Amino acid sequence: MHTDIKVGLSCNNACIHCIMAPVQEMMLAEGCNLDESLDAVKGKIRVAAGNGYKQVVLTGGEVTLRDDFVDLVAYAVSLGLRVTVQTNGRRLSRQSVLDRLKNIENTQVEFVIAYHSDNAVVHDRITRRKGSHAQTMSAIKLLKVLDFEISGKIVLSLANYERLEDTLVSLEELGVHDVIVAFPHAEEFSPERFAQVVPTYTMISESLHEALQRARSLKMQVLCETIPFCSMRKEDWHANLDIFHSLQKVERLKPVIAMPGREDLIDWNFMRGKIKSKGHQCTSCLLDRLCEGPWQEYIEHFGFAEFSPIEDTDSIENFIMNL
Repeated sequence: MHTDIKVGLSCNNACIHCIMAPVQEMMLAEGCNLDESLDAVKGKIRVAAGNGYKQVVLTGGEVTLRDDFVDLVAYAVSLGLRVTVQTNGRRLSRQSVLDRLKNIENTQVEFVIAYHSDNAVVHDRITRRKGSHAQTMSAIKLLKVLDFEISGKIVLSLANYERLEDTLVSLEELGVHDVIVAFPHAEEFSPERFAQVVPTYTMISESLHEALQRARSLKMQVLCETIPFCSMRKEDWHANLDIFHSLQKVERLKPVIAMPGREDLIDWNFMRGKIKSKGHQCTSCLLDRLCEGPWQEYIEHFGFAEFSPIEDTDSIENFIMNL
C-alpha cells in the first residue's frame, strides 16, 4: 500500500499540460502558502508508516525545490518506508543535492522523472523553461551513476505525441527501461488551453502503436495511463495501466493522496472513477470492467463517437490468459 504526499505546489517548470496549474493560480491569488511545512509533511509520513503503508510517493509541484527535500526522503526511509520521488529532475543535476543523496540507501528510493521529448526544443516548449531538457538529461545520467532506480514519465500532448517512439528510444539509451505514458488530465483548462494541448485518441493511435512496438523490441516496460483499450491495438493492451489499477482494487490495495492544507486522505482509486466517463457503448465491451474510460473533460470536448466496444472473444481470452 502507498500514500501519495503532495508536499506543495511550487515548481520550476510551467508545463502546458499541468493539472495543478489552476490550483496553484487560485492559491496564489488568495495569498495562500503553496508549500507544506517540514513538520506537516513529516507528520503525514508518520501517519502513513503508522497505518501500515509500505511506500510513500513524494510529489508536488516539484519536491526537489525544497531545501529539506533530502531530509524528507531520509526521514521516510528511517521509518522503514520505500520512497518514490516524482520529479522533473532539474535540481537533481546539481552536485550539492547529489552529494546529500549519496548518504541514503539507494535500494529504498526510486525516481520517476518527467521526460516529455527526446528533442530539447520540444521538451522545453512543453515545460516552458529553456534549458530544462539538458538539466533533466543530466540528472538521469547522474542518478544512474549512483545506482538509483529510475522510471520515466511522458505526458502526451499535441506538442510531442508524434515523437513518442524517439522519446522512448532516448530514455532507453539513458538506461531508463520502465516508462509511463500518460494521457493529459485537462480538468479546469480553459477552452483555448485545452485546444492547444489535448490530442484525440484517434490522433495518437498510430504513434502509440509504433512506439510500443519499438519498446517491446528494446525490452522496455511501458505502461499507458488513461488510454482506453478500444483506442489501442490488441497487441498493445498489456501496456494499459488501467488494468493494473483494476487489479489493485481486487487485491484491496488503496493508494491515497495527502493534499497540501488537508488533514484527510483521498482514496485515489475511488476518486479516479468519479472523474472519468464512459458511454453507453462501453456496457457491451468485454473489457468494460477493466477500463476506467477517458477523463470527463475529454468527453465534454470530443464526445464518445471514436470509442467502439471490444467484442472479439478470442482476443480477450488470449489477453486475460497472458496477464
